[in-house]
Amino acid sequence: MTNRAQELIKNFYEEEALRKESEITFSDFNVRLNSSDIAMLDIIAKRFGKTSDRVAADALSAALYSMVEALETSERKQLAKEADELNESLAKKAAKSNGMADYDEKSVTWTMNDRAITREENRRKKEQESNQATQSTSAHTETAIEASESLVTVESLPDNAESQSTYAPASDQHTNNSVFSS
Repeated sequence: MTNRAQELIKNFYEEEALRKESEITFSDFNVRLNSSDIAMLDIIAKRFGKTSDRVAADALSAALYSMVEALETSERKQLAKEADELNESLAKKAAKSNGMADYDEKSVTWTMNDRAITREENRRKKEQESNQATQSTSAHTETAIEASESLVTVESLPDNAESQSTYAPASDQHTNNSVFSS
């Protein structure tokens, strides 16, 4: 029978194994930053109880994705393919230096990111076209209503409408309900 403390230790081992597995292809990358950027990086890391390396890696990853989003579609597709090919060779080298000589996995990370970006662009385009069609239909309807309202002219009013100087309900036009009538 296991207790909660044993389950906790078991979970720690599983998390460690997952982390090691995911980090098998990690490589070091050195970069020089402005001291102001480093200060903010350190403060953010401290605030959330993370290492500066972890925050920098996550921030760089997010920035790379944003940069890829900004590429033209045809160029993005080609660069994604090239990055995945390069990733395969870099991952093999990193795995070998981390003690796993027989690492051989196909990389499709950037190809899949390109597909996700393309799907999102297509969704936005369809949404924008739909909004434009709705606005166009709405504008056309408003124009038609305005045009039909402008067709009402003095000629289309009843003969006695022009001679009336003030509006009076139909019931008051034929009867005089005034208290001052004689």
